[in-house]
Amino acid sequence: MLKGGAAGDLSAARIPRAVSVAVSCLAVIFVFDDFVRALDEAHDLTSVLDVARVVLCATAMALSCWFPRVSAVLIWLAIPAALAAHNIGSLIILGVVVCTVITATTTVLFLCINAGVMLVAVIALATGWSAIGSVVFWAGAFLLAVSIALGLVIRALMRGSAERRRQEETIRQVREQ
Repeated sequence: MLKGGAAGDLSAARIPRAVSVAVSCLAVIFVFDDFVRALDEAHDLTSVLDVARVVLCATAMALSCWFPRVSAVLIWLAIPAALAAHNIGSLIILGVVVCTVITATTTVLFLCINAGVMLVAVIALATGWSAIGSVVFWAGAFLLAVSIALGLVIRALMRGSAERRRQEETIRQVREQ
């Protein structure tokens, strides 16, 4: 159940299968309306980029529990598409979900890379919407901090649970001997 980590990093546990299935299903349901609207309005480059944003975000969330690093890359690709399409839509909410899963399940190195990319994205989004740039920046920074904190709590809970199971298995083996 545990995956190996980078040098000196304790291994992070995987998200339980039931949670993974639920998040994947919610991803499809959550963005379906946005996807249909974007497809209906796809008539120029900006609207095609909006469709790309929706598809990248939905795929990132659907894969977040199964393949967290792939979902992070998909969210990273959705950011320029959202900036070019002038529509952040569900990017913020899906970005928070993916960032939380990344923080809970990947190595510390990848967690730091993701946090850095997401911080650059918050700055880019804030400058892209100059009229409300400060609001976008502070809201984005707050959501990034909350998603990382929540991911760290989930990470600690999953590690504690895995450690208890490992100790129980060791005790059971000792008793059998």
